[in-house]
Amino acid sequence: MFVGALMMVLFSNSFKIHLPQQKRRYFLGLVKGIIAGFGARLALRFNLAAFFTGVPQFSLHSWIFIVATGIGTFFGAKLTKVRWWKGKPTLTKGAAKPTKVKKRIIQPYVGITNAILYIGLTIYFFATGQKTLGLGALFGLAFGIPIERGQICFTSAFRDLFLVGRRLMAIAIIVGMAISSILTVIIISVYDLTPITQIAALSTFVDGALFGLGIVMASGCETGMMYRLMEG
Repeated sequence: MFVGALMMVLFSNSFKIHLPQQKRRYFLGLVKGIIAGFGARLALRFNLAAFFTGVPQFSLHSWIFIVATGIGTFFGAKLTKVRWWKGKPTLTKGAAKPTKVKKRIIQPYVGITNAILYIGLTIYFFATGQKTLGLGALFGLAFGIPIERGQICFTSAFRDLFLVGRRLMAIAIIVGMAISSILTVIIISVYDLTPITQIAALSTFVDGALFGLGIVMASGCETGMMYRLMEG
């Protein structure tokens, strides 16, 4: 997944190291990550596992987690609008001078090199009989590429819905859940599989709310963090 996202970043010549202007963001990022990870672990789910694994297999636990995540995201979005959270703006004297941006033409070549090495590694997995690793490598790559190109982030889907009324990503997620649910039912029926469900309890709601709050405070869920990390 990381390789797929990194390849797309390099192909588009857009990798650049970014550092927060406010030093307190380092500490806040750590705290926010702990809150999100704590909630996800106690709930036995995070957003991908709930939306595209639990829901298609009709686990009540996942529906509770989704609702709670939405509520946590709502309050997280409200929190990020507080002046203290935004911090003091940085002002500069005089008009900003346009700067020439040097094209980093080496990045696409690095991306091509990474792609060749990764394809070679995948072929090695299949050639040595490690089909599970080979399939994992292919599906991981197939996931990493679109999340970077589409800037897919479940946090953004909820947050933008509450802050600016943008609902395109939320609609896309709902459509994806619907399609995956139909396909999962067909596969379970054809192969006589047992759906994977988790325990549904009040703690699921509490932990889902913590997760939703944490990912908004951290400005991204695991998919958003993944491609942003690869972008620098």
